[in-house]
Amino acid sequence: MPNVTLTGLRQRLNGYYYGNDVEITLKSSPDQITTIKSVDGELIERKCWVDGKGLKHRSVFKSGIGFKEWANNKLISNEKYADCSISTRVGVAKYKKKFMKFHITHFKKRTTTGGFAWEEVYWSNNKLMYRYKKSQKKGEFYRPDGSLWGKYEGELNWGWRWNDCVVIQWNDTKLLDLYKDGPSFKRNTDSSFTWFDKKGRVRWQGQYKSNQKSGVWIENYKEYVYIRGISVPKALSDAKPEEIDVYRVVSEKNAQLRAVLIEKIGMNRVINELKGEILDEDKINDFSLINIRLAQEDDQKFAGDKTINLLKVKCPSTQAFYTLRVPPGIKDVNTARQWTFGVEIDSEFKLREEALEFVKET
Repeated sequence: MPNVTLTGLRQRLNGYYYGNDVEITLKSSPDQITTIKSVDGELIERKCWVDGKGLKHRSVFKSGIGFKEWANNKLISNEKYADCSISTRVGVAKYKKKFMKFHITHFKKRTTTGGFAWEEVYWSNNKLMYRYKKSQKKGEFYRPDGSLWGKYEGELNWGWRWNDCVVIQWNDTKLLDLYKDGPSFKRNTDSSFTWFDKKGRVRWQGQYKSNQKSGVWIENYKEYVYIRGISVPKALSDAKPEEIDVYRVVSEKNAQLRAVLIEKIGMNRVINELKGEILDEDKINDFSLINIRLAQEDDQKFAGDKTINLLKVKCPSTQAFYTLRVPPGIKDVNTARQWTFGVEIDSEFKLREEALEFVKET
């Protein structure tokens, strides 16, 4: 019997090293048995196991042909790999898949330990769509005619992806999602992408910082501005802090946008110009309850609330400050904070229910 080495044992893993007429049986647990068999160059993997619900499963994977799975004798998965071949000596897999209305060919190589190494994707006319290797920081995409389709900077999400591409999840990705959000980037890494139309004009463009939309974005030719993931009107994002009307900021109904604008113009300016009164403070967690009068009570021309209370809080993870609008009758930080978590208050603005207990902010 020839020597056999497996670079990893996973359903649809392409990096098998095997000889002819070999059968290996592995029992990874009392409820799971895997059999690998190679006959005349054809690799077959059969598995039997019981899931957490007590259902009996069995599956058959034939390299270059397809994959089927049954649960209690009911067929629940039937995948066919058209024109698919596996080069076992170097761990390269070739898949032909349908991406939306396009038929594309995907080559992938795994390392000797089963990890991702590199991949290339081609259109049906054998023109390159893109190529990517582990930890690559930038790359380009091409259309079937070879023209530039898009480009990116930032590490892609190349983890254990089976026969999926690092850019495309075969079954659920839509072209519009790919355009709008770019390829699948690794979390918490700064990244950017640009997609061009056939005339070379920028149609979609964006960048992420700390996993949030940031700066100028172009979405279907229209320009938007994001600050910490919040869409901000261009007039306000372009304006200098001193040019922004304080009343416009504090009366903004969108809490996230209001927080971003207050951060831009500065809380001190809000308090000073509107003669805000600090009603209560939690100096340990850096929280403040601030009362701001927007108009006199007898001002008949002013529409809306004449007095507002803002609870200034500090996010423990990002260290960013946010302002949450709370009922104007609340007089202390603790009650205001409890109210933001849904604890009811009575007509005298006192806690109606038992207060929540918070752990120390870190």
